[in-house]
Amino acid sequence: LRHGEPGFLFRAGDADALAAAIDELLARRQRWPEIRQRARRFVEVERTWATSVARYREVYRRALARCDRSPSI
Repeated sequence: LRHGEPGFLFRAGDADALAAAIDELLARRQRWPEIRQRARRFVEVERTWATSVARYREVYRRALARCDRSPSI
């Protein structure tokens, strides 16, 4: 994700950064339809079950491979 495409990023726990992102979004009111359309397209393409499972499959595969190499207790 990049700031402004399709959303607005801010550091977790940083209220000032969140406020700045909200201010930026409010200042771009005329672009809300475009921002909304890009965000929807992002979710429809990048956040499907198929893409999510594919990403996690590799994470689990690596985690299980590490477990296989760990010494037994």
